[in-house]
Amino acid sequence: MIREDRRGRAVLDARRHPLVTVEADQVLVESRLLDRQLDCPDCPGVLAPWGFARPRGVRGIGSLRPRRARCGGCLVTHVLLPVTVLLRRADAAAVIWTGLLGRAADGSLAMDAITNLYAAQPFWVWAGLAAAILAVEVVTGSGWLLWASASAAVTAAVVGVLDPTVPTALLVFALLTIVSTLMAHRYLPRHATAPAGDINDNVARLVGHRGSAAKAFKGRAGRVFIDGKEWAAEVDDGETLEAGASVQVVGVDGARLKVRRA
Repeated sequence: MIREDRRGRAVLDARRHPLVTVEADQVLVESRLLDRQLDCPDCPGVLAPWGFARPRGVRGIGSLRPRRARCGGCLVTHVLLPVTVLLRRADAAAVIWTGLLGRAADGSLAMDAITNLYAAQPFWVWAGLAAAILAVEVVTGSGWLLWASASAAVTAAVVGVLDPTVPTALLVFALLTIVSTLMAHRYLPRHATAPAGDINDNVARLVGHRGSAAKAFKGRAGRVFIDGKEWAAEVDDGETLEAGASVQVVGVDGARLKVRRA
């Protein structure tokens, strides 16, 4: 816990961490100790020299052995820690600050590289995004990332021809993705968008399977035997099917299969 002494200087809570922050100039600190100019952070007393703390290695400074002082009033000893050293850190404050600046510079350089790449090759950035989304779709087989991939490809074409600003290109991509996904959900049959192997969609998964007509079809309607079950079906091409005819499922219309002679 950091607080201030009577002169407004930052000190640590001596009850938990007997440390006092002092100047980096050890000669000046020694002079102030001898002249009784350092106040005790816990009482109205002043600090006097009282040996040294244990040596410690600090990157950026080397070996450091802080001065120790003792209050003549409360008799508590305190370690006088230079402002160039942070509590319980193996690096000097300057080294830590340099590292933080380096991290910030690395992030800035990465952003600059991305910005410069987009400014030089906006078409290929969008084309690469389309390819990446398509690769994820191939791996996951969700069926819905196809529209985002296609939208990125269309955005690449728009960027290549019209060269819009980045916000405009992002808006085009977002609108295309939303519209294409909603239209696919609304108008495409379930078997075209359902993930392959979805065990929860017992009808759509039958597309491509083969079976036989359970009995002769009347007109275009009848029943077929597929995967050990009997299903309502209709002939896709209008051909009449006799009982036992070999059929293949080519589509789904609600809970009715669309079949044709295999």
